Amino acid sequence: MNKKASTAKSAKSLILMMLAPNLVFAAAWEVEPSVSAAVRVDDNFTLDDRSARQQQVTSTGFSGSVTISRLTEAVETFGVLRLNAIQYTGDVEETSTQREIADNENIVAFFSTKRRESPLTQWGFDASIKVDTLLRAVNVFVDPEDTTIEPDDDVDDGLTRVAIDRQRFIFKPFIGTRLSERSRLRFNYRFNELTYDNLQGQDLVDFSDHTIAGVYSYKYTPSDDLSLRARYKQFSTEDDEREYESYSLTGGWGHRFTETTSMGTSLGFRETKAETDSGDDDTSGVLLRVTGRKSTGLTRFEGRIGRNLFSSGSGDLVQADEYVFNVTRTLSPLLSFSLKSRLFQNRLLRDDDDDADRADRRYFSVRPSLTWNFAQWWRMVATYDYRREKRDGEPESAVSNSILISVVYSQPTSLSGE
Repeated sequence: MNKKASTAKSAKSLILMMLAPNLVFAAAWEVEPSVSAAVRVDDNFTLDDRSARQQQVTSTGFSGSVTISRLTEAVETFGVLRLNAIQYTGDVEETSTQREIADNENIVAFFSTKRRESPLTQWGFDASIKVDTLLRAVNVFVDPEDTTIEPDDDVDDGLTRVAIDRQRFIFKPFIGTRLSERSRLRFNYRFNELTYDNLQGQDLVDFSDHTIAGVYSYKYTPSDDLSLRARYKQFSTEDDEREYESYSLTGGWGHRFTETTSMGTSLGFRETKAETDSGDDDTSGVLLRVTGRKSTGLTRFEGRIGRNLFSSGSGDLVQADEYVFNVTRTLSPLLSFSLKSRLFQNRLLRDDDDDADRADRRYFSVRPSLTWNFAQWWRMVATYDYRREKRDGEPESAVSNSILISVVYSQPTSLSGE
């Protein structure tokens, strides 16, 4: 059995083992099956900066999904499984200036649970498997009316202009305990593995990383929390040509202004060491994260600004400055508007001009959507998707405009048992 198959089997077995205790109906489960059909027209599907290579593509997709959730005094659970099948027409045939775009399927499986074992101790985990391409990443939270910022945002959107198949597995357990009435201690672990298929000559490598963190938090006032986080991150490529180790220490402050408005900030420093075939590089830098949430009767906002280290399919750790802003507003009982936007700017940590030309880039996307609930279980969503990328090693920016129309049927159901 090859490494990819073995890893996938182990990952699935691990998730099933962890799921088993939660699949006994001790309280009501909210189950929401959903099916949808969508059509997208994109004037530059491969996000190429050269006009002769831009491919106008129409995609037709069919999706089936099921979402589960349960909330009790002791357990909080959420899960989603989504399967998509996509067919492409238009400029999809390989020519002297264009690449072939083949039909594909993508998968999202995400599960999260938190358990309170006692008044002092809580543990839980998140686990996800995603199968997609580098041309368009799949997300856990696809509902336009959901302002939740995507967990584990990757910074490889638009990394290549080829539809390369990508598989990601992420597992994040944690355990926390209350030390006193005001203080808590929490330990987190994160395992991330990424593999590729159908590389088509692209210089990408499989990788894995491990992150261990300890967080001490103290409730200074009923509205203010202080925290101190120590973190270690280890990154390595499958061929062992590149390895990174990073240590960081950050301090944080969170404040709740009202029941509907809150923010959090953290600031710290990192030390990173890279070992590659071409030599070793030591770097240091500042880490920053600012988050905010606000909700009113009709409008919800959620945003994030930060600088952090991200694992990239280019085979490196990259430093990324990131800006995320999501908003949704109810216009009427049947109509709502949402806007989701994200900007990130990557910088290669090690000194390598050739790799920096590909890794150093800016990527911006914004997606305004209008949702019409035209029947009890039916809704129609119209979305405009704008993408823009500028690579430092190329003179021009690449721009893509697309329109997505989708029809969704979903019917929530409550299941209960003893």
